[in-house]
Amino acid sequence: FNLAAGETVDNSFNDYCSSGAGAGAGAGAGAGAGAGAYGNNATVSGLVIFPLTNSSDDTIGIPTGPMKGAVWMHGSQSTTFKNIPSEFVWGDEAILSTALLAFPTIFAGTVTILPDFLGYGESHSFYKSYLIRRAYQTSTMPLWFKAKELVRTETNCTSELVDFVTVNGYSEGGYAALAVAASMANSGVQVIGAYAGAGPYRLSSSMLLEGASK
Repeated sequence: FNLAAGETVDNSFNDYCSSGAGAGAGAGAGAGAGAGAYGNNATVSGLVIFPLTNSSDDTIGIPTGPMKGAVWMHGSQSTTFKNIPSEFVWGDEAILSTALLAFPTIFAGTVTILPDFLGYGESHSFYKSYLIRRAYQTSTMPLWFKAKELVRTETNCTSELVDFVTVNGYSEGGYAALAVAASMANSGVQVIGAYAGAGPYRLSSSMLLEGASK
């Protein structure tokens, strides 16, 4: 799904569901990035996967109650539209490995988000910000808030994406995972775990140690 530049979402579960109103003022497309950050006005995109269950009347839908979240950051990718999460199709090897790794968290009942990254998909007009920490935060945090809103609206407030998350990534995604984990924590989301593999970490800035301590 996409979150357009300037679009706002209400990330307060109680306020939204008690009032019965639509989405109100909240985090916009630059959520977690700062008003002056590059890409804060971008339309960001990604793939969100909701767990599904059979209800008592044999209809299939999002399970009721609280659900934790998981974020999966893909590895290095040179193409702008092909082999990115929002364009995922079976057989695309570049993104298939990330999607398959995400399935255990989906089966565990989490809401799983795979961002495209800034410069890919709907934000194609922006530079691909390789190893720019804030760019990964800019392209991911709006999707988190949008997913929270979708869970509320699609379930008529009987379900909630709660502020508990695991963040995962490999290769470039390993670096991105630590960047996003820090942004999640700064936004009040409890990071249950940050799992980063084979990332081009900036050891001179002690990013690895800082990420592991959060």
